[in-house]
Amino acid sequence: MSSSQSKRIEALDYLRGFFIVVIIVDHVFRFPNIFALFSGEARLWMTAAEGFILISGLLIGYIRGRKGMKLPFSNIAQILFKRAVVLYVWLVLGSLIYLGIASWILAIPDTPSATVTFGDWFGLIWNIITMQHPAVWVHFLYLYAIYLVLSIGAVWLLRSQRSLALVTISIGVYLIGWLCNVEWMKWQLLFFGAATAGFYLDTIRRWWSEYRHKLAILIGIYSLTIVTLICSITFVFLPQLVSTNLVSATNSLFSIDTFGPARVIISILWFTALCLIFNQVYPFLKRYTFGLLEYFGTHSLTAYITHGVVICLFNAFIPRTSSYVTNSVVVFAAILLVYGFIKIPLVQKVVPR
Repeated sequence: MSSSQSKRIEALDYLRGFFIVVIIVDHVFRFPNIFALFSGEARLWMTAAEGFILISGLLIGYIRGRKGMKLPFSNIAQILFKRAVVLYVWLVLGSLIYLGIASWILAIPDTPSATVTFGDWFGLIWNIITMQHPAVWVHFLYLYAIYLVLSIGAVWLLRSQRSLALVTISIGVYLIGWLCNVEWMKWQLLFFGAATAGFYLDTIRRWWSEYRHKLAILIGIYSLTIVTLICSITFVFLPQLVSTNLVSATNSLFSIDTFGPARVIISILWFTALCLIFNQVYPFLKRYTFGLLEYFGTHSLTAYITHGVVICLFNAFIPRTSSYVTNSVVVFAAILLVYGFIKIPLVQKVVPR
């Protein structure tokens, strides 16, 4: 792999680290704070969740798909299935810790709440193991576990040069999920769309390096991203500037709950812009983030699974305030504490990366 190619893949680690930081900021939920300027308080037309799903799919397509061509398919299938089982186990453990122990036993304020009656442990455990209601702080694991199992079939299709079939199936599943309001069926379109792109990532790079009209495409992507981002900020945070009916209708198109085509398109657009930006600012980030973003990116699942522990500590001992400065300090401290926590040798050994 050339140094340029290696650089771009490493830049994806920084982007993944950025998404982890945003997730921590949003889940700490101490607003207003300075970090909300780039997190959007998880209220914009795309959140870090979509970004995390997209980058995960991209890397599955690239690493288990394209790079995995060197291995027998049975090996890849086994790796994917084992990984899915590991994440499912941690989904169950994490949900029990955050919903049962932190919320019910310890009664820590502002922890995720269960949908069953307080003290109904059987109902809680059943909801968790059937993935009906995982804790919000490990919610992504349920999607990722499902997608890793489905990735066995997806990788087989990609290796068999049936990428069109994969895209067609993914779109069909999305439409069914959209009509029936099934979350994992809707979000899989981002994952497997990105996985398809990841499988052809080297080809896309070669095409891009030889393409003569890069500037026009870059201007188009950045312009559309800036315009739609300004619209999102306006419609979400400054709705008084626009007609009430227009705000309601537009925001409903981009609702994370319905996850309609408009949100899918905007997520792909903004993610593409972020990939391009991070590819450019990667040297700056490497120099001035002191290894934090890189470490979060290379240990993203460790940080994601355990960040709720830090939030529990903060919610238990640090009162909430409306102070912009205080909240900013608290959020920054939470980011640093998660970073320090996942560097503990025992945590590194036990929790998956």
